[in-house]
Amino acid sequence: MADSTVSSGETNVHHESTHPQHSLMPQQAQQMDSVEAQVFSAHLEGIKERIHQLGQKMNALEVLQKSEEGSQQIKVDRFQTSVKHLESVLRQHVNDMNTKFAQVVSRFNNQKINESKIEQMIDRHAQMVQNFENKMMKMQKIISEQELQLINYRSELEQARKELARLKKL
Repeated sequence: MADSTVSSGETNVHHESTHPQHSLMPQQAQQMDSVEAQVFSAHLEGIKERIHQLGQKMNALEVLQKSEEGSQQIKVDRFQTSVKHLESVLRQHVNDMNTKFAQVVSRFNNQKINESKIEQMIDRHAQMVQNFENKMMKMQKIISEQELQLINYRSELEQARKELARLKKL
Protein backbone atom coordinates (compact mmCIF):
# COMPACT_ATOMS: atom_id res chain seq x y z
CA MET A 1 0.00 0.00 0.00
CA ALA A 2 2.84 2.35 0.84
CA ASP A 3 4.58 1.32 -2.38
CA SER A 4 1.57 2.27 -4.47
CA THR A 5 1.42 5.61 -2.70
CA VAL A 6 5.09 6.21 -3.30
CA SER A 7 4.79 5.24 -6.91
CA SER A 8 1.78 7.53 -7.28
CA GLY A 9 3.84 10.22 -5.57
CA GLU A 10 6.57 9.67 -8.07
CA THR A 11 4.04 9.91 -10.83
CA ASN A 12 2.83 13.10 -9.30
CA VAL A 13 6.39 14.38 -9.26
CA HIS A 14 6.53 13.86 -12.98
CA HIS A 15 3.24 15.61 -13.33
CA GLU A 16 4.51 18.42 -11.18
CA SER A 17 7.41 19.16 -13.46
CA THR A 18 5.20 19.07 -16.49
CA HIS A 19 2.20 20.73 -14.86
CA PRO A 20 2.89 23.69 -12.57
CA GLN A 21 -0.64 23.72 -11.10
CA HIS A 22 -0.11 20.32 -9.41
CA SER A 23 2.79 21.43 -7.24
CA LEU A 24 0.84 20.80 -4.01
CA MET A 25 0.21 17.11 -4.82
CA PRO A 26 3.50 15.63 -3.56
CA GLN A 27 3.07 17.36 -0.24
CA GLN A 28 -0.44 16.08 0.09
CA ALA A 29 0.73 12.65 -0.90
CA GLN A 30 3.36 12.79 1.83
CA GLN A 31 0.78 13.87 4.37
CA MET A 32 -1.48 11.12 3.14
CA ASP A 33 1.38 8.67 3.45
CA SER A 34 2.03 9.90 6.97
CA VAL A 35 -1.66 9.63 7.94
CA GLU A 36 -1.95 6.22 6.30
CA ALA A 37 1.21 5.12 8.08
CA GLN A 38 -0.24 6.27 11.40
CA VAL A 39 -3.56 4.53 10.65
CA PHE A 40 -1.68 1.46 9.50
CA SER A 41 0.55 1.63 12.59
CA ALA A 42 -2.51 2.02 14.85
CA HIS A 43 -4.20 -0.82 12.99
CA LEU A 44 -1.04 -2.91 13.34
CA GLU A 45 -0.88 -2.15 17.08
CA GLY A 46 -4.55 -3.18 17.38
CA ILE A 47 -3.77 -6.41 15.57
CA LYS A 48 -0.72 -6.98 17.80
CA GLU A 49 -2.86 -6.35 20.89
CA ARG A 50 -5.53 -8.72 19.55
CA ILE A 51 -2.85 -11.36 18.83
CA HIS A 52 -1.47 -10.83 22.34
CA GLN A 53 -4.98 -11.25 23.84
CA LEU A 54 -5.57 -14.33 21.71
CA GLY A 55 -2.19 -15.70 22.84
CA GLN A 56 -3.17 -15.13 26.47
CA LYS A 57 -6.52 -16.84 25.85
CA MET A 58 -4.70 -19.72 24.13
CA ASN A 59 -2.33 -20.00 27.11
CA ALA A 60 -5.30 -19.93 29.51
CA LEU A 61 -7.04 -22.59 27.38
CA GLU A 62 -3.87 -24.71 27.34
CA VAL A 63 -3.61 -24.42 31.13
CA LEU A 64 -7.30 -25.28 31.44
CA GLN A 65 -6.89 -28.18 29.00
CA LYS A 66 -3.86 -29.50 30.91
CA SER A 67 -5.80 -29.14 34.15
CA GLU A 68 -8.75 -30.98 32.62
CA GLU A 69 -6.44 -33.64 31.20
CA GLY A 70 -4.89 -34.05 34.65
CA SER A 71 -8.34 -34.22 36.21
CA GLN A 72 -9.49 -36.70 33.57
CA GLN A 73 -6.32 -38.76 34.05
CA ILE A 74 -6.94 -38.86 37.80
CA LYS A 75 -10.51 -39.99 37.12
CA VAL A 76 -9.29 -42.60 34.63
CA ASP A 77 -6.68 -43.80 37.14
CA ARG A 78 -9.32 -44.05 39.87
CA PHE A 79 -11.64 -45.87 37.50
CA GLN A 80 -8.88 -48.29 36.50
CA THR A 81 -8.05 -48.85 40.16
CA SER A 82 -11.72 -49.51 40.90
CA VAL A 83 -11.98 -51.89 37.96
CA LYS A 84 -8.84 -53.74 39.07
CA HIS A 85 -10.22 -53.96 42.61
CA LEU A 86 -13.56 -55.26 41.32
CA GLU A 87 -11.76 -57.77 39.11
CA SER A 88 -9.74 -58.91 42.11
CA VAL A 89 -12.85 -59.22 44.28
CA LEU A 90 -14.68 -61.04 41.49
CA ARG A 91 -11.73 -63.38 40.93
CA GLN A 92 -11.64 -64.11 44.68
CA HIS A 93 -15.39 -64.82 44.70
CA VAL A 94 -15.06 -67.10 41.68
CA ASN A 95 -12.18 -68.94 43.37
CA ASP A 96 -14.23 -69.23 46.58
CA MET A 97 -17.23 -70.51 44.63
CA ASN A 98 -15.06 -73.02 42.76
CA THR A 99 -13.56 -74.20 46.06
CA LYS A 100 -16.99 -74.52 47.66
CA PHE A 101 -18.36 -76.25 44.59
CA ALA A 102 -15.44 -78.70 44.65
CA GLN A 103 -16.13 -79.34 48.36
CA VAL A 104 -19.82 -79.94 47.65
CA VAL A 105 -18.97 -82.30 44.79
CA SER A 106 -16.45 -84.10 47.02
CA ARG A 107 -19.04 -84.44 49.81
CA PHE A 108 -21.64 -85.61 47.33
CA ASN A 109 -19.24 -88.23 45.93
CA ASN A 110 -18.29 -89.32 49.46
CA GLN A 111 -21.97 -89.58 50.34
CA LYS A 112 -22.59 -91.67 47.22
CA ILE A 113 -19.67 -93.93 48.17
CA ASN A 114 -21.00 -94.21 51.74
CA GLU A 115 -24.51 -94.92 50.47
CA SER A 116 -23.09 -97.57 48.17
CA LYS A 117 -21.20 -99.13 51.08
CA ILE A 118 -24.34 -99.04 53.23
CA GLU A 119 -26.34 -100.66 50.42
CA GLN A 120 -23.69 -103.37 50.13
CA MET A 121 -23.79 -103.88 53.90
CA ILE A 122 -27.59 -104.07 53.84
CA ASP A 123 -27.46 -106.53 50.93
CA ARG A 124 -24.90 -108.67 52.78
CA HIS A 125 -26.99 -108.48 55.94
CA ALA A 126 -30.12 -109.44 54.04
CA GLN A 127 -28.23 -112.33 52.45
CA MET A 128 -26.91 -113.43 55.87
CA VAL A 129 -30.44 -113.22 57.31
CA GLN A 130 -31.75 -115.25 54.34
CA ASN A 131 -28.98 -117.82 54.82
CA PHE A 132 -29.73 -117.90 58.56
CA GLU A 133 -33.45 -118.40 57.90
CA ASN A 134 -32.66 -121.20 55.45
CA LYS A 135 -30.41 -122.88 58.00
CA MET A 136 -33.06 -122.37 60.69
CA MET A 137 -35.68 -124.02 58.49
CA LYS A 138 -33.31 -126.92 57.84
CA MET A 139 -32.60 -127.18 61.55
CA GLN A 140 -36.32 -127.07 62.37
CA LYS A 141 -36.92 -129.76 59.78
CA ILE A 142 -34.12 -131.86 61.26
CA ILE A 143 -35.43 -131.23 64.79
CA SER A 144 -38.96 -132.16 63.66
CA GLU A 145 -37.66 -135.33 62.04
CA GLN A 146 -35.65 -136.20 65.14
CA GLU A 147 -38.66 -135.49 67.40
CA LEU A 148 -40.70 -137.87 65.24
CA GLN A 149 -37.94 -140.41 65.44
CA LEU A 150 -37.72 -139.90 69.19
CA ILE A 151 -41.47 -140.35 69.49
CA ASN A 152 -41.17 -143.52 67.39
CA TYR A 153 -38.29 -144.73 69.57
CA ARG A 154 -40.33 -144.04 72.73
CA SER A 155 -43.28 -145.79 71.39
CA GLU A 156 -41.07 -148.75 70.35
CA LEU A 157 -39.42 -148.61 73.77
CA GLU A 158 -42.84 -148.65 75.41
CA GLN A 159 -43.84 -151.57 73.27
CA ALA A 160 -40.58 -153.30 74.12
CA ARG A 161 -41.22 -152.69 77.86
CA LYS A 162 -44.72 -153.96 77.58
CA GLU A 163 -43.42 -156.96 75.72
CA LEU A 164 -40.75 -157.45 78.36
CA ALA A 165 -43.28 -157.04 81.15
CA ARG A 166 -45.50 -159.54 79.45
CA LEU A 167 -42.61 -161.88 78.97
CA LYS A 168 -41.70 -161.52 82.61
CA LYS A 169 -45.19 -162.49 83.64
CA LEU A 170 -44.95 -165.56 81.63
